[in-house]
Amino acid sequence: MPVTELILPNGTRRDRVPISMIRYIEVNNKRCRIVTNDTEYFITSSLRSMESRLPETQFARIHHSYLVGIEHIKFVGKQEVDVGTKGLPISKRFRPALIRKLTARNR
Repeated sequence: MPVTELILPNGTRRDRVPISMIRYIEVNNKRCRIVTNDTEYFITSSLRSMESRLPETQFARIHHSYLVGIEHIKFVGKQEVDVGTKGLPISKRFRPALIRKLTARNR
């Protein structure tokens, strides 16, 4: 069954977060910052682990430190991906796969 939401800590409570709300995930030393439309969540996890939990049709790795929600992408530049609120770096290694995913979604 595909994952449709994550349960994420928010202070003393846990929030049910639809994956469609996740703009991007940034990792720094196994500390993930999950950015949604209106909230940021912090968990301890590797980006590879997060990537394996989320549907590959809805998320793309764009850098060794970033995973982005495809539906939130506004444009893809040569070295940057805009997710509406922020420009994120894109590496040469991950750019071709992202372009393929975006092209496949528009068919």
